[in-house]
Amino acid sequence: MAGIAILALMKGEKRITLFDWMCFAAALLGIVLWRITQDPLSAVVIVTIADTIAFMPTIRKAYFRPHEETASLFLWVTLKYIISLFALSSLSVTTALFPIVIATSNTFFVAMLFIRRRQLGPPRMV
Repeated sequence: MAGIAILALMKGEKRITLFDWMCFAAALLGIVLWRITQDPLSAVVIVTIADTIAFMPTIRKAYFRPHEETASLFLWVTLKYIISLFALSSLSVTTALFPIVIATSNTFFVAMLFIRRRQLGPPRMV
């Protein structure tokens, strides 16, 4: 995880906005709240919200530059979480909320990528 963070800082997006920082702070707050909660459902809700907030800068970037995102990656992650639902021995809100939200948000994300790619046309060669 730390290696990915270091590579992202070195090679990744350099235009970090106030919105990005706010999402980062909210996601960190969600992690802190998750760590101090004693209720499993509350923890899952907090982590799900934190993850969704942390995904927002990716959505914003992909909206404006949809050709820079790999749709197949998000489709594979969606498939992974759908399969994980069938692997659960006990299906409840606590066990299913996170994978359902991730699969749903990724599905909408990929749909948005394809719509935006069609709207903008093929990527321009620089």
